[in-house]
Amino acid sequence: SLNATVRNTVSFNQLSSKFGLEYTIQEVSGKSLLTNGLDSRSNTFNEGKVRWNITKSLSLQTYYRDGYKRSSSEYLTTRNYRIHYYETEPKFSIQPGTTFRLSFSYRYAQKQNTPDLGGEKANLQKFGTELKLSKLSKGSFLAEANYIEIKYNGIESSAIGYDMLEGLRKGKNFTWKLSWQRSLATSLQLTIGYEGRKTPGANFIHTGSAQVRAIF
Repeated sequence: SLNATVRNTVSFNQLSSKFGLEYTIQEVSGKSLLTNGLDSRSNTFNEGKVRWNITKSLSLQTYYRDGYKRSSSEYLTTRNYRIHYYETEPKFSIQPGTTFRLSFSYRYAQKQNTPDLGGEKANLQKFGTELKLSKLSKGSFLAEANYIEIKYNGIESSAIGYDMLEGLRKGKNFTWKLSWQRSLATSLQLTIGYEGRKTPGANFIHTGSAQVRAIF
């Protein structure tokens, strides 16, 4: 197997607390030799980021990404695709102090498979909100909720359908997340999390987790 990542970034005003720009070119690729042949995947994209602290308590961050996702299998040719995609996600945050932050975001993504491999298309819109509370003596609490609407003209259960739909289904999707983290001692951290989602034509899915981390 072979895995490789190449990342090049150019920044402007990186250390400024007011305004900054960043441009990145990145390629992530992987290849595995299986008993039935080679399987390879790659994701190559150009990305631009803008960071603007409007006031001490108001900030705006946004990015734009344009790239290609490729999958190639010598045996399972139905898993072959080459998706051209672009997406953008502005995020507006309100943070009056160090203990409270409220954010609102909107993401738009468009994806299209190359015509000779199927030509599937997907449009995705995501409206999200996030609340974070932090206190040194009580830890941090994070709550997140998203509404995601997806339009897709292909087969949802296919390999390319899973990638284009990002594990969701076409139509109206809802996801939410709760997380609480607290230090039990100088070298121990406790994290309790819960995630849920509702997709069209399926039951609610609930996932809980707990983690204790020792820091040496």
